[in-house]
Amino acid sequence: MLSDNLKTTGSQELLEFVKNVRGREYVGSRFNEFDRPERNKKYKGYSIRLKTSYAKQKPKNDPIDRLERLLLSGFGMNSIKFYDHQPEMLWSYPSAGACYPIELYVVINNAPPLEKGVFYYSPHDMALYKINNENIHLHDNLLEQDSDDDIYIVFTAALWKSCWKYSYRGYQFCHLDAGHVITNMRLLANTLGMDTSTYTICNNRSISKLLNLDAIEEAVGLISIKNFNQSREISNSKVVGKDHLSNSYTNDPDQSNQFNWEPISSFQKEVYAKNLIPKASWLSESRLGYENQNFDKLLNLIKYRRSASTFNKEKIALSDFDKIVEFISHCDFPLETTFVINNVNSLESGIYKLESGHLKKEKIGDFNVKVKELCINQEILENASVALFFSANLGMEDEDLHWKKSLIESGMLAQEIHLKVNEIGLGYSCIGGYYDEEVKEFLNLHPLDEILYAGVIGVDKTNGLKRDRYFLNR
Repeated sequence: MLSDNLKTTGSQELLEFVKNVRGREYVGSRFNEFDRPERNKKYKGYSIRLKTSYAKQKPKNDPIDRLERLLLSGFGMNSIKFYDHQPEMLWSYPSAGACYPIELYVVINNAPPLEKGVFYYSPHDMALYKINNENIHLHDNLLEQDSDDDIYIVFTAALWKSCWKYSYRGYQFCHLDAGHVITNMRLLANTLGMDTSTYTICNNRSISKLLNLDAIEEAVGLISIKNFNQSREISNSKVVGKDHLSNSYTNDPDQSNQFNWEPISSFQKEVYAKNLIPKASWLSESRLGYENQNFDKLLNLIKYRRSASTFNKEKIALSDFDKIVEFISHCDFPLETTFVINNVNSLESGIYKLESGHLKKEKIGDFNVKVKELCINQEILENASVALFFSANLGMEDEDLHWKKSLIESGMLAQEIHLKVNEIGLGYSCIGGYYDEEVKEFLNLHPLDEILYAGVIGVDKTNGLKRDRYFLNR
């Protein structure tokens, strides 16, 4: 339960609830009391089954094939890790505490031979379950320019899957996780020749009705796709889709009702009580780091992306670090990036801020021990060469919406960085746990700035406890 002196109204107050403070980290967690929630929703009924492999096939104009390339590559399971005899699925994106709260829906508007309708995508079944035939319009969430696009991908967060482990911090993690998946979809759509608009704000009320969302499931992002069909001359394609719909079911008891949802629901009420009319500010205007990439190369980057679990205590090359800095600058997200340098060749240890593509030295010193302490003493920071923190100034109108958008974009940028760092040959891991206000003070940020996300870069050390099927098979 929450401390009596904590209030539950207003956006600023909610931001206090999601923050870590010494002595009450993840207060309200049910991790040690309840079993892990179901990984994904389950549906029974008619579905479109997707093929499980296309590695040796060339991209086609068939819309079913193109949909498979988006979904299987960007939101699927890539491998299995083994912790002694305990297996754990490895996905195409990282998730805080391996909770994976993101669910994905596809709204088909104009992609023949696929029938119009709303579908839930099950990554476990690798199938699309049709859940709605009618009222497929998303006009309350789209600018006019995107109101009649070919397909839409909607990202929702099943909040309990993250809040079960991380309490109210899990609400923040849900938005960050969504950003990772959104980046995968943007990159894959781009390499397949599709044009996209990425919405980081959603009108949850209208989407909830369309998708039949659960009571504690929230729409957190949307991608609108044009040019999904590059050719209208589709040969040997079967028409899919049936009139009857699939229904969701569960075998697990509902334990989420034993969690105090009031702080999150108060925030949601405040956000969605507004007259949310789609604005250009809902869109992410960031640039793709891997624009116009070869599909097979991008697929391999996503498929072999791995989160580091420990680092060797080694310096990384300045040339490699410069590539990472240049890459972040190119992506041009409306976020502030601060580096804490610990072990980079020819670069003094200390705190640096990225401003207009250049590093600005803020403070010199060895802060490795301090950063580890501020990040709740997570062992991975022990030998990290670089720690980086994303922040944004929230002192503006609609602070709550800006916070949600900034979290999504932090996850988007982190996924791009993760792929780039792995491509260079270094290790990367996302860090979501830290003492927010203490990190702000340590980095000397503006009082209205909020820390959104963190990450670490270093020389990856092979960890025998995390054996990966792909690498075991080599």
